[in-house]
Amino acid sequence: MPKAIKNIIPILLIMIILFCVLTSCTGDIENEYDDAYDCWVFSKPTGELLKLDNQDMTIIERTKGFENVVSIAVDPDDSCVLVLDRTKKAVIFLDSHGSITKHIYGFEDPTKLVYNPSNKTFWVADKNRLIHLSQDGDIENIITGFGEIKDIDCAYNFGGRIWLASSDGYVALIDPDGDENCRFELEEPILVEAEKGSGLNWCWVASGKDGNIFCIDENGEQKYPMEGEGDRNYGENPIIFEYSPSDSTLWVGYDNGRIYRLDAVGLNSWGDDYISVGEIGGLAIDNSLRFAWVADSGSNKILQIDSSGAIIQTKKGIASPGACGVVNKIF
Repeated sequence: MPKAIKNIIPILLIMIILFCVLTSCTGDIENEYDDAYDCWVFSKPTGELLKLDNQDMTIIERTKGFENVVSIAVDPDDSCVLVLDRTKKAVIFLDSHGSITKHIYGFEDPTKLVYNPSNKTFWVADKNRLIHLSQDGDIENIITGFGEIKDIDCAYNFGGRIWLASSDGYVALIDPDGDENCRFELEEPILVEAEKGSGLNWCWVASGKDGNIFCIDENGEQKYPMEGEGDRNYGENPIIFEYSPSDSTLWVGYDNGRIYRLDAVGLNSWGDDYISVGEIGGLAIDNSLRFAWVADSGSNKILQIDSSGAIIQTKKGIASPGACGVVNKIF
């Protein structure tokens, strides 16, 4: 064998090994990243929880046996899933492949689950009770003394405190020990959403009386609309809030199928434009804001929408999609 070829062979072997190593590492990173941002969505007619690939929206996992899923939370570290089934009156744990690992029963009429990824605990709104549970499902605290709880959200960058909307006509900030830190009087509060990005510890709240949206701080002081400013009202019946931590915007869905994206002072960042779907069944935004997931239960499809409001892609043929969930955490 010529000497020149003998000298080249070791170099070629090294290049092949490096190529294999780099390809393997890249694949691992890509798979981990992709898996973290896949979306889970509930199909009510089939009773299935579906996992959709975030790149091409193919269904990659399918778990049956659910009845009325109203909340879905995804852990950012291991991609396990927490599901609240209101009809079953249970919190159900699944691993990243959709296998059920645990059930927690004992609720009366649970309506909302929120997860705190910073300490792996979660909260359940159960009629007029606020229940705090550990990662293992053990009850850490049961807080009472409210009217009917309309909505809750966890300010996990603010000590895991909970913003709560009560039918008694107020919004309150509750700490894990059950102490009330502040209160904001509002007729018919129906939605709350905690700020999770800038550390301002603000909260958005919607009124069921007129659809107005307010922003309040941790002292119960109104931040907007300020006196003399116009109302933040984009429809009469807001039905869903979803916060985008990457750009501190609030996505608001209404019962007429319209979705608006509000900036830091509550103005629609799309001007006079909005997204319109048949019927909003669910809304989820990943923490990188590559896109939002919108479940259009009126048209049996899931949409991926970017921050400009443009539709990236659509997955059709999912029967009446409802609650959906993705990773939503500031790293």
